[in-house]
Amino acid sequence: MSRPKPLPKPLVTEDGVALVPAAERVATPPTRAGHRGATSFMSAMAIPRRSLGLLGLSALMASARAQPARQGAGPPCAVRPGEIVGLLLEGPAPAGTVAVFGQAFRPGDLPRDATLAARSLDGRALPVQADVVTRHADGSTRFAVVSISYPGGQRAGAVLARQQGAATAPPINLAEALAGRGAVVELLPADGGMPWQADLAALAATAPAHMAWQRGGLAAQTRLMLPLPPAAVGGARAARLVADVAMRADGVLWVAAWVRNDGAMQPDGGAAHYAMRLLLDGREVLATEPFRQAQYQAFGRSRAVGRDGEAAPLVRMRHDVGYLAETGAVARYDLGLVVDPGLLGRLGSDVATPAWHVPLAPRAIAQYMPSGGGRGDLGPATLWQVAWLVSGDQRAADYAMGQAEAAGAVPWHFWDASNGTWLNTDHYPRLWTDPRGGTGRPGDAASTGLTQQRADTGWAPDLAHQPDLSTVPFLLTGERWILDNLQAQTSATVMATYPAERLDGHGLVVNGGQVRASAWALRQVGNAAWLSREGSAEQRYFHTVEARNWAWLVGNIPEWTRRQGEAHGWVPGTYGGRGALAPWQQDYFASTTTAAAKRGNADAVRFLRWQANFLLGRFTSAEKGFPPHLGTSYGLMVAEPTSHLPTQATIYTSWARIAAENEPPGQTRARPWADGNYNQLALATMAGIADALDSREAAAVFQSLVGLSLPGTAAIDYQRCPTFAIVPRGFSRGRAVGCELEPRPPSR
Repeated sequence: MSRPKPLPKPLVTEDGVALVPAAERVATPPTRAGHRGATSFMSAMAIPRRSLGLLGLSALMASARAQPARQGAGPPCAVRPGEIVGLLLEGPAPAGTVAVFGQAFRPGDLPRDATLAARSLDGRALPVQADVVTRHADGSTRFAVVSISYPGGQRAGAVLARQQGAATAPPINLAEALAGRGAVVELLPADGGMPWQADLAALAATAPAHMAWQRGGLAAQTRLMLPLPPAAVGGARAARLVADVAMRADGVLWVAAWVRNDGAMQPDGGAAHYAMRLLLDGREVLATEPFRQAQYQAFGRSRAVGRDGEAAPLVRMRHDVGYLAETGAVARYDLGLVVDPGLLGRLGSDVATPAWHVPLAPRAIAQYMPSGGGRGDLGPATLWQVAWLVSGDQRAADYAMGQAEAAGAVPWHFWDASNGTWLNTDHYPRLWTDPRGGTGRPGDAASTGLTQQRADTGWAPDLAHQPDLSTVPFLLTGERWILDNLQAQTSATVMATYPAERLDGHGLVVNGGQVRASAWALRQVGNAAWLSREGSAEQRYFHTVEARNWAWLVGNIPEWTRRQGEAHGWVPGTYGGRGALAPWQQDYFASTTTAAAKRGNADAVRFLRWQANFLLGRFTSAEKGFPPHLGTSYGLMVAEPTSHLPTQATIYTSWARIAAENEPPGQTRARPWADGNYNQLALATMAGIADALDSREAAAVFQSLVGLSLPGTAAIDYQRCPTFAIVPRGFSRGRAVGCELEPRPPSR
């Protein structure tokens, strides 16, 4: 019997150093803060020839042809001592305009005893303010809402740095800044009742200190939470108004006003039916037609005005996405990719349609979430968010932010007013939000179901097909309402998991069910734990749940290894076929594991090392009889076909046996490597493992797969759908990667 043909192997020199065609080499500044001590794709490929063969130069070049430089200029590099990361600010806007955005930091980059500083490219100090949201274990800043004074003009680069000592600018007194300004939200019940108003400016002026989100010389922001009388919203008895009110040093008044009809486990609930108006400085900046809002839905919009009611100037922010990848905030996307201009044009056109602006509009989110197919919204981030990250294009930003708002329309918002937080297993360990949980009793911790079931809204949330609509928008903007939506979705994810599988109050989301459901559920838990506010009840809960899930997975390694044999490393779960697993669902789970590992989760690192035996082995076990093309199959038989749960059947413990059960000797599948989506997933997994574990083997497999020019993995495929355009450090299908080196002054 002939042995399966192994993967082509990367081109290497006699000393084992990988060769990359000159057109594909990417120069990343060696002093870039995000690459200190990191192993690049090229250096990771320095592997002995005995473990690699030769891949033809022409094949390698064809796999990643050079593209034009990426869209627009990139942020400047942080190259001086103490500098952290560069940013690109785009106007036009007057000098002194305050730009507010979110920024993640690597451990140690902004220590607890340091403050944030900023400079322009010509060396001028720029006023800057950092409001810390959460910290790393060493006390340094993990994520902050940053405010910076724009230097003026069409475009300006800035570099953030750390400095010793406290910020010197006196903080804005919100009460004084709001004097003479107006912010009024008005709700008009659809039944013709009397309008209800709230004077947000007056309420914000007297808000308690613990409600502050920003407090500094450039921006001050507080939160208001008001129960809504049923008459104001057409009879709903579990609705509340949540408003964020901010004043900035440039005179801009900014408000995010949300009606959250999200009360859960209360005696009464019901749908709301109303219209909303928002007036800033007497100017109507928002007015909706009457609409119906079911219980467990949320609706809101953000608006701003400048001094004297004029339009607020807008400064757009382009982050150093390579640095964000180093922090673990996002995956390492191919920043040399040129996102398809046609795609960006369609996004801009969609946002401009009247249908986009209707309250609770789905905005291209799959309302029936169980629908399958190669959907762009399923992954570590959505297609549209990745297009924003990679291109920096405002059309992609507007689209992704619009979908972040549309996340409010999904009926997965369960606010537990009795406990002042989102519904969770600490307070209701046996509760299941599925209708099969039955009807619960208000305040009864033993309840197994909601007191009011979800109405038919046209939405069908599904654990196995839920997109993350909030993490990337929150990371890039720091807008608090987006964190609310992230926490709501994550809470609902835990509460929608079958109580017996989650071990009731233990909060497991990875014990049984489809592996893709476990992948996306743990993704949500991890993101909410990583970004929730320091010391908050939400941070404590999500962190605990995340830790329990990773500890449970690691605790199963010995038994799963014993059962699975030499091909161990696949996460058990249920599948459509008896005795089968889906390699692509293993790739989904790997994306969640690599994200947690990059964020420093020791259990995730340990589990990823275990997973790597299967994830890499499916492509490196030809000598053991396993053809690499089976590694991207839709289904892979790994056990006797007696159960939909492979672990309840006799498992095939060798690569050769698995191969024989899937592809009898002497036969090859008619269309190996046929599914482009599965090929992309495999490449993303290899890149993630190479990045998270600094794995040379994973980098080698990645390059070998790239060299095959597999269906779905050409540059144009990623341009059109960049969801899984994840690469090892230093690799790109284009020419430009990372930040932009500042031009040197001309020599005299």
